[in-house]
Amino acid sequence: MTIDTTLMRQTAIVTKIVLLLAALGCGLPNAHAADPGVRGEVRTVTITLDPSDDPAVAIYLMKFDLRLENRSTEPVNIPKSAAGGHETVVLLGLQTERPDGSWMNLIQATWLGDATTKYEACVSVPAAATAEIGGVHSGFVLLEKGRKDLGSEPTVRLNLMLLCQLPDGKVLNTSVTTEAFSIRLPIQPK
Repeated sequence: MTIDTTLMRQTAIVTKIVLLLAALGCGLPNAHAADPGVRGEVRTVTITLDPSDDPAVAIYLMKFDLRLENRSTEPVNIPKSAAGGHETVVLLGLQTERPDGSWMNLIQATWLGDATTKYEACVSVPAAATAEIGGVHSGFVLLEKGRKDLGSEPTVRLNLMLLCQLPDGKVLNTSVTTEAFSIRLPIQPK
């Protein structure tokens, strides 16, 4: 599977604008609270650096597998897969763990689809069952100063929105905050 770098660059530009607004004190609130009944675990994460013309920002492309556990007593709908170029998993936030155990937002975003957006079909995950969405692709931008403050292997967690479409055309979303995991951030060459 190839990553559409044009789309990732456009996403990175929008994320850069959101980061700049947040740095100016105009941060955006979370669009949705995470569903406490769904536990998310990031597995097999790969992060690569996408070259940037701006030395003040680092653009990262991330690929991972997502394991979901339905801890609720009701079934939950999730996208069938991350394949096929449809919207399935959207990165709404990236947080890092502080030394006191609290979490700090590194990026916080919103997402809006339109009439042309295509969604993956929903599959139902029964109560107490697990499911995996493999090959999720996303990207994020960090201001270089903030990236330096993180160190080379920060502990992070993701705020994700899972999108899928029912046979009747209705689009569902489920928000998930993943368990904490460590990442290695490549350094942008000077």
